[in-house]
Amino acid sequence: MKIKATQVLVGLDGEKLDNNGKGELTIGLAISNILSVTKSDNQVRSWYLAQEFYKKDEVTLKAEEVVFLKELIARNELYFPIVTGQLLQLIEE
Repeated sequence: MKIKATQVLVGLDGEKLDNNGKGELTIGLAISNILSVTKSDNQVRSWYLAQEFYKKDEVTLKAEEVVFLKELIARNELYFPIVTGQLLQLIEE
């Protein structure tokens, strides 16, 4: 599965989401933040994927990485459903 990390997340009104005054909130930034702060059974995988999403325009995931990522996104406490819902919908497509 390929994910375009540079895609900007949007609010219910369709407007681009802001990253706390530091530009726009992209898929890559949101996922790398979730991976950086959410504890997992495989912290090395979290660290590797966080770097990939932070640095690359497009990330290719293996099937097991998709499952891993979905689980972390679903239980993260960093973002509200306005962000996590979009991320999970994107991964399930």
